[in-house]
Amino acid sequence: MNLGNRDDALLGRSATFTGPGEVVNLSEDDFGLFENGTKIEVPLLVTKATLRAYDVSVTFGPKARQLAATPGPHKLELSFPGVTQSYSANFCFTLKNTDVEDLFESDQVKTKSFDPKCAKS
Repeated sequence: MNLGNRDDALLGRSATFTGPGEVVNLSEDDFGLFENGTKIEVPLLVTKATLRAYDVSVTFGPKARQLAATPGPHKLELSFPGVTQSYSANFCFTLKNTDVEDLFESDQVKTKSFDPKCAKS
């Protein structure tokens, strides 16, 4: 939501994925915003005082997937620079050994839910 007093526009996007001891920068092709199944490209107009919900999809390439498949704390930081301000979202989760086995080593499709809130620092 744009809480400012005038319209804004998202000009780009970037993301970093942090895992135990390593940070991987994700390319613009690795993630995106989607609305009703359609990818939203930038620039994107963000009108003032309008609430819009988007789905976020992230694809982990080999290096990020290896990091994601490591037990421990993980953080995904998305950044969307705008004309008048930047917008961001952070998602944190911790994987246990059993989570890694279920999500990355099993040949069965598995779904896990995590509390995505990041600890306040």
